[in-house]
Amino acid sequence: MSTVLLAMALALPFTTAQDTRAAAEAQAAGRYAEAWAILEGLPEDPERQRARAAVLAAAGDLGGSLKAAERGLELDPGHLELRWRASALALTLSDAERAARHAEQLTRAVRAARTDGRLDDGDQEAWEETARRYELQAAELERNASERESAIERARRVSTLLIALLVTALLSLLWPRARLETSGQVQ
Repeated sequence: MSTVLLAMALALPFTTAQDTRAAAEAQAAGRYAEAWAILEGLPEDPERQRARAAVLAAAGDLGGSLKAAERGLELDPGHLELRWRASALALTLSDAERAARHAEQLTRAVRAARTDGRLDDGDQEAWEETARRYELQAAELERNASERESAIERARRVSTLLIALLVTALLSLLWPRARLETSGQVQ
């Protein structure tokens, strides 16, 4: 019995890798439902969430892809590809708060990967540049969101003022006529 359990435990990573490859092939061929079905049978781990995020993005569900990437990051906060995907998707979706958070965490994850030797010199530069670029884009997105909120607030104030002016103008036109009608001078 224990031999069977040991064999199953040793075979699981190979099966997972094969299934992940099969899902990637189905995704590349545009068979998203098939890719999703394959991934549903895999254990809940960051690689499954990475693959799910890729399938959802390819199928056009960017919000779902971001949620899958974030779920994978809950399981492995240092997963660089998931961190990159979450940052990129939040930027694409113009979600300033999430983009800033994920870009900052990407920078930290790249530093940690560099420190513990998970990145070689060639990859390190590319990851660092991507993290810097995403942080700048997230900051720009936050500035734009702030400016947009200010513009909306100004438009609300102007529209309130215009409505008040219109009401005042209507009342000034109707008030003399109403006074004449009540005094009986209208013919």
